[in-house]
Amino acid sequence: MIADIEAGIVKRVIIKDMSRLGRDYLQVGMYTEIMFPEHDVHFIAVNDGVDSKQGDNEFTPFRNIINEWYAKDTSKKIRAVMKVKGNAGEHLTTNAPYGYMKDPANPKQWVRDNDAANVVYDIGLYVMDGYGPSQIARLLKQRKILTPAAYYESKGINCNVKPQDDPYGWNASTVAHILDRWREYLGHTVNFKTTKKSYKSKKKIQNPEIHNEQYQNGTLAGWENLKAYAKWRDGYKCRVCGKSPRVDSSVRLEVHHIRRRADGGSDTQGNVVTLCHGCHEAHHQKKKVLKFKKPPTHRDEAHMNVMRRYLQKSISMEFDHRSIGQEYTYGYATAIARREHGIEKSHSNDAYCIAGNFNAAHTPNNVYLHKFVRRHNRRLHKATILKGGYRKPNQSPKYVYGYRLFDGVRYKGMDCFVFGRRSRGEFDIRRLDGMRVSTGASCKRLKHLTKSTTILTERKACNSSQV
Repeated sequence: MIADIEAGIVKRVIIKDMSRLGRDYLQVGMYTEIMFPEHDVHFIAVNDGVDSKQGDNEFTPFRNIINEWYAKDTSKKIRAVMKVKGNAGEHLTTNAPYGYMKDPANPKQWVRDNDAANVVYDIGLYVMDGYGPSQIARLLKQRKILTPAAYYESKGINCNVKPQDDPYGWNASTVAHILDRWREYLGHTVNFKTTKKSYKSKKKIQNPEIHNEQYQNGTLAGWENLKAYAKWRDGYKCRVCGKSPRVDSSVRLEVHHIRRRADGGSDTQGNVVTLCHGCHEAHHQKKKVLKFKKPPTHRDEAHMNVMRRYLQKSISMEFDHRSIGQEYTYGYATAIARREHGIEKSHSNDAYCIAGNFNAAHTPNNVYLHKFVRRHNRRLHKATILKGGYRKPNQSPKYVYGYRLFDGVRYKGMDCFVFGRRSRGEFDIRRLDGMRVSTGASCKRLKHLTKSTTILTERKACNSSQV
């Protein structure tokens, strides 16, 4: 319409009321006060009684401001509603991410879309194998995997992406976008990823701070789970004095809110810290000022999340024909079950609680320990440089007196493993539970039982009270 007015085609503009022309009072004022008179356009707003032929209406500018205030107020209310829904853990996106679909019984929940989820899983395995987005895109194209847009079109699902001419035309940006949504694929609810500077602007910008409950309504939801996570994150030690129940069984660990909930603090991982009972009481009695030590870094979380899904998929392929059910569990749930049934902490007891059958007969003699060990030291030379720039080789012989590292042996009637060898025939012999049997056992007194493997297995002798 503006182009037609500038071309002289339009001579009269008739609208229902001023809000139909726009709700930006500056822009509406520019049209009605400058542009329309310059191009000799007759402007009429029927319900508001505005007619440019009858002269200016002094109340029109105020009406334009009120129209803008209405739009601003509506935007504020909609933002407030969306914020409440997002903080409550509801998904705010119109379409579920690739790999999920909306639950037919409850559209607010996402369920696994098996066909697409398998593709996302394969992308994760490619990443673990060292492939980049471009390489992954080529592999998917070679396998003739439908792109997300083509997949949605084949399912009859409306999406904002236009399908390409090639339904298998994966590109690096598509793969990178899927990898960027790793939080959703870990089970978290991620909201407020984009924002706008103003309700007048349609340009979306990335939200630099996604925190608190905006993505913590997944596996870290719930106070019991949060406490268990905080203790694990802090290494089961007091962050002030360093005491640990693993060293002193009388130490009791508690989880403290850095900012009190009464002062607006939240039940989130960034607002809690692990303290012993003494430091916790001294702080609340204002006898001690808390000075936290640096928390330990996170290790192997992404790897374990991928591997547990790999294990579940492998078990499904192997045993699904036998109707064996599978489900995930977490350490905090095991700890609660152990406390409810008065069972002591041990690896075998954790396995007993995870199984969930507390009426099962105890089998204390069928407990096995497993340990993952390296097969070979890949460092070729010692780190210390000797005179003349010479460094000693770091590679020990494959066999020393016929024994390899981590071979299973019997020494003085006890089954154990070779953890160290000396060229003079003295070996470091240990058990998998950490007990050092001998630091200088003669090779002549050893009996070879098993060859070394990546995963060592040892049968543990324990009494029934430990199970």
